[in-house]
Amino acid sequence: MPSEQLLFRAIQAAMTGATVEPPATEEEMAALYKLAKRHDMAHLLAAALQGKLLQGDVGASLHRQYMTAIFRTEQLQSELAALTDALEEAEIPFIPLKGSVLRARYPEPWLRSSCDIDVLVHESDVTAVKTHLARTLGYTEGKGGPYDLSLYAPGGVHVEVHFALSATCDTAADALLSRVWEFATPAGQGAYRHVLADEMLYFYHIAHMAKHFVHGGCGVRPFLDLSLLDRAGSEAEQRRDALLTEGGLLRFAQSMRAVAAYWFANGAQTPLCLEVERFILSGGSYGTRQNSVKMRRAVHRKGKLSFLLSRIFLPYSTIKYMYPVLQRHRWLTPFFEVRRWFSLLFSKSARRLLRRTVRAGKEELADDRAFLREVGL
Repeated sequence: MPSEQLLFRAIQAAMTGATVEPPATEEEMAALYKLAKRHDMAHLLAAALQGKLLQGDVGASLHRQYMTAIFRTEQLQSELAALTDALEEAEIPFIPLKGSVLRARYPEPWLRSSCDIDVLVHESDVTAVKTHLARTLGYTEGKGGPYDLSLYAPGGVHVEVHFALSATCDTAADALLSRVWEFATPAGQGAYRHVLADEMLYFYHIAHMAKHFVHGGCGVRPFLDLSLLDRAGSEAEQRRDALLTEGGLLRFAQSMRAVAAYWFANGAQTPLCLEVERFILSGGSYGTRQNSVKMRRAVHRKGKLSFLLSRIFLPYSTIKYMYPVLQRHRWLTPFFEVRRWFSLLFSKSARRLLRRTVRAGKEELADDRAFLREVGL
């Protein structure tokens, strides 16, 4: 049996407390472990085997992954509790995101791996958040993204404080995500922790998958999350689909649901499921740069030169998050464009982007665009 089928069977078993038998040969076991680790699923594989393979290097590695997942989850849960208390004390509204919320849907918290904690705050509160967490919890600041603040707890836990869920408002999905606070309510009377409505939680999960999909892949984990989210009743499904329709992501969501069901709920195997499987498994948890260039060129819908120019000349709606000073002084945009160009001159990733774009052929590009149309992007 191919490694990918063995992995999906093992994940299903781990989620139900069942066990699976290890592959017959050491080579097959090594290949299975490599695939599981690449997608941050080795702890689930270890849970499904439940001590049936503790001999040799692979067995020892699996045991380490199992113990690391438990320790990492305890560490994240403890830090999230401290973060929650600190933000409540400072009376700063916030919304926990991603794994911090989805973990509750798993049979055991440690089965849902995460590498950090994500929360959303109002942009006007970012400075207050940074100052308060540094003073009360000893957080230090790292290099943030275009719409998030990167913080580190003294124990090493990474906390991403988002102040937007999308860098632009170019699409219907972006516009909907910009209204995220309209779908949030306090977790209790007088609480500053907010909870997303089910339909927005679902929409954000799909939108986040779509974002990673066109940037090289999203790994297996979001599909496992989706299979758990899809256990809701028909009433919830109707509200979710209405929001997905408004955000232009219903067809993509339907495609991803089919893949999640195929992998984890004995759903039907279709040509599209197999094509998505090939694309996802060719990358790891966050895809590959090669897939990223292919998909972004396909989405761009224009020639190589136009695509490269779009990566060089960023619109104000994007660059203002890379350099926050531009939100107050838009007139400085040309100067920061030039500053960014100089950084690109010495960037290895920019040179790789150029090489891969030049090498991409018209036939390959047509296939990639057909694939994106098929999945609904």
